[in-house]
Amino acid sequence: MTFHRVAMLAAISVLALVAGAPEAQAVSTPISSCGQTVTNNAALTQDLYCPGSDGVVIGAPNITIDLKGHTLRGNRGLSDYGIDNSAGFVGVTVKNGVVRNFGYGVIGSNSQDPSDIPNDMTVSNILASGNQIIGIFIGGDHAVVKSSVAVGNNNVGVFISGSFARIQSTTTSGNDQGGVHVDGNGAKIQSSTVSGNDGHGISVAGDAAVVTGNHAEGNGYAGTSTDSNGLGITVTNYTTPPTGKNTSRGNDDPAECNPTFLC
Repeated sequence: MTFHRVAMLAAISVLALVAGAPEAQAVSTPISSCGQTVTNNAALTQDLYCPGSDGVVIGAPNITIDLKGHTLRGNRGLSDYGIDNSAGFVGVTVKNGVVRNFGYGVIGSNSQDPSDIPNDMTVSNILASGNQIIGIFIGGDHAVVKSSVAVGNNNVGVFISGSFARIQSTTTSGNDQGGVHVDGNGAKIQSSTVSGNDGHGISVAGDAAVVTGNHAEGNGYAGTSTDSNGLGITVTNYTTPPTGKNTSRGNDDPAECNPTFLC
């Protein structure tokens, strides 16, 4: 299956999830312009093209941003973010839409300042594609990414830096530096699919990870070349070994998984 077909199927899947997502709570602020700062629950009212601008800026903790199936699109500016929580507000949820062609599709901390690290940020039913750096990045403990898709980003599809990360039912494909990366202890990655990413499919650096029920295929090839470097799943930097069982095949490194008992 070609990358473009994978990307299209992934996009269809996430938009089907968006269409079927129930209303969890009333929203009070319409988002109708690029770079709008929101301080309470808010919803996107239309597709927005945001050249040289952030899409939505988070301005308060414990709020939900519902994209309502719409698209935030940038012009690939490195310093522009689709959803910008670089101020580090806690308890933010972002759901139900598309963020493409920004520097970061979704950013959940200021990676230059470790003190600005939010906890409990959740990304749900989001398609992040074509972003110049990372599709979805969250810095902080207890981050959650679920039922989302990261396709064709120039670095990693989904990157979480913090302990007790949860990634579930998420698909990454065609990302230039890997599908999923978690840097932190106690991660749980399950029921997700990583395919056709350069670099490793799933990479965890941390103790006591649970990596289970995932499918990793065809990762590690830079373009069409092979250098036998690129595992489907790898876990490092642990004292307590990871647990779980996964399907991993056709990745560039013939070992497929590290440790090997993960597949």
